[in-house]
Amino acid sequence: ADSKSQAISLGGTRPVRSPATAVPDISGGVSALLGSDAELFALECVYAEGTDLHDIPGGKRRIVHRAEPEEGNIIAAAAQKGPLSVGRAFQTSLFEELVAKGAARSTISREHFQVWVEPATASSSSSSPGRRARGDAPTACNFLLANCSGNGTRVNDTLLQGRGERTLLRHGDLVTLARSAPSSADGSLQAEFIQFRFDLSRSILREAQESSSSSLRARSNGHVGRERTSAPDH
Repeated sequence: ADSKSQAISLGGTRPVRSPATAVPDISGGVSALLGSDAELFALECVYAEGTDLHDIPGGKRRIVHRAEPEEGNIIAAAAQKGPLSVGRAFQTSLFEELVAKGAARSTISREHFQVWVEPATASSSSSSPGRRARGDAPTACNFLLANCSGNGTRVNDTLLQGRGERTLLRHGDLVTLARSAPSSADGSLQAEFIQFRFDLSRSILREAQESSSSSLRARSNGHVGRERTSAPDH
């Protein structure tokens, strides 16, 4: 039987990219949230081959990147914190629980991909009403993902195959890991086994305007210059 028909995803169907407008506004200001380990962004598992996600608590399906408390400038704190590394070496228990098949788990590199925050330009930060919290620095920024694995990382319909290849992330984007399908002798057919949705619904940060981000997305489909925290194993 087809592996997709055997897999059970949350809600019983494949997820689709969420609209960027789903991110709520924060009216209480940035400073009020910094003392409680503010969430910068998260990756929520929305599909796992052979796993019923209804049986797994929501907190165990989310990979969350947080700011250190008591920081004055949230953008500076996010940039100084560095990237979120995702892979077997960093989320061992999560992947052991969500990825039932050992063959699929072995496809996940020790460091498979990274996600990080970059400040937006001053014009894109201030051009949107409501994106500057009272008394705080602007919170508009860009989010980027870099592939660190020889096995590649898919963002929506774009496959990042080279190590260091990167792209812009927006709220609702789908990040997918896949392995060679058993019926594909040359490895050209890929079977998706786990998928995450990039989530800013609880974030203290805000995306830069689409016009600013689109030019960055065009430039991002190349190799990243940011130094990785550890070398991928395959």
